[in-house]
Amino acid sequence: MKNTITLVLIALTAFLSASCQDPMAGRENVTGKGNGLITVTIGGSNARTIVNWANALDSSQLTHTITVSGGPGKAPAPQTIPPGGTTVHFSVSPGEWTISVEARYDGDLVAAGKETKQINPGNNPTITIQMMPVDLPDCTVTFHSNGGSVIPPETVKKYNKAASVTPHRDDWGFAGWYMDSDLTAHYNFNTPVTGDLDLYAKWSDEFWVVTFFDGDDVVDTQNIAYNGLASAPAGHTKLGHTGEWYKEPSFNTLWNFDNDIVTNEMSLYLKWIPNTYHVSFNANGGSGTMSNQTFTYGIEQALTINAYNRDGHIFAG
Repeated sequence: MKNTITLVLIALTAFLSASCQDPMAGRENVTGKGNGLITVTIGGSNARTIVNWANALDSSQLTHTITVSGGPGKAPAPQTIPPGGTTVHFSVSPGEWTISVEARYDGDLVAAGKETKQINPGNNPTITIQMMPVDLPDCTVTFHSNGGSVIPPETVKKYNKAASVTPHRDDWGFAGWYMDSDLTAHYNFNTPVTGDLDLYAKWSDEFWVVTFFDGDDVVDTQNIAYNGLASAPAGHTKLGHTGEWYKEPSFNTLWNFDNDIVTNEMSLYLKWIPNTYHVSFNANGGSGTMSNQTFTYGIEQALTINAYNRDGHIFAG
């Protein structure tokens, strides 16, 4: 008799930077369909996009390889879900099976996880697979300010996104970073860094001044060329919070540093948002189901009462 297995892949593939990223920012759902099938679905209508994966990628850009092994009889062949694909199927018999998942980008392994579960006749367990990032190589981003203030080199893990910074130059407006010294190829900071990178500043003698406020305090001023892009002030953080910049002190209109251009002298105002954190529960050999739980920084909240059971064992915490 073949059995159905339902899997839930919790994709902990977000690389944590100095500001705490949400490690549960995305999830890959894997569902069982039909007697004797393991149905693996990456993404799906019930999944949230991995918005923080490597700060630049999401699950639709990854190749996933799924292997089912260790059970009775001949193991099914590994299967691959290409970028943009969604589903593969495995046929298995009752027994102890190990489900392994590898996520790759451009051929490089970026995250992996596996879980072993005893599959008994007639049951349909939920399996949580935690995907952990591998240690990718460091890349160095070197900023050539071309007469502006010195910007220290930035070390970025491969496939992470470099942080946009704005240098200062008296009586000049910053007009963006370029990938060549001739200033012909503008750099997009939403691009994953794939190797060492040199960036060159472009300047204009026509500019607007942008002033940044945190409450009543001025935390930065930037000279931005006409129709140029400002960048969020570097190094201004608050424990357990994420900052958002708005056009008004009443926080009505959010400023988008990737798209909003500077067209006049202006001020931006900082709003601090408490971070939320997600806790998943693993039965660790037990049975049953428990939903994930969400916490907000600074707000005390009790953990959900244990709902798992394990024959011959007492829950110890």
